Amino acid sequence: MFSDLPATLAEVAQAFGLPALIPNERNQVAFTLEDGLTITVTLPFREGATGQIIGEIARITDNAFDDMAQAMLALNGRLVATAGASFALHPTNGSVLVILPFLESQLEPQSFRTLVEQFIELCRIWNDKILRADSDLSLETRIVAALDRSGIE
Repeated sequence: MFSDLPATLAEVAQAFGLPALIPNERNQVAFTLEDGLTITVTLPFREGATGQIIGEIARITDNAFDDMAQAMLALNGRLVATAGASFALHPTNGSVLVILPFLESQLEPQSFRTLVEQFIELCRIWNDKILRADSDLSLETRIVAALDRSGIE
């Protein structure tokens, strides 16, 4: 397991004013932000494995369900449009889950903090779109512009 994991989790906790984040028996940490956004981080179990950051956002209204579900499915796999995330529905409460895989190598404290902060920003955008029943969930223009500004190709 990544040797700097305590420092990484401390960095994330500090960024959001949270108490210590300690993995449970499933190797997960979860926290809820002041605005109600729930984030779960599933940490890699072994070297070279991937983990996931999962954001639980709004529930799709019944009258918008078909359009929103189709929009989410259309984006799954279009990684530039979602910054690598995919969508699912929570199996018990029907809220939308945004799932972002990450590599163990991304667990360096400052890098992981930045990854979580950016993920939360995207979750909030998608949450607002779902609450407005805006089925244009692609963030490709925004993501490409951010990449252009950073100089990443």
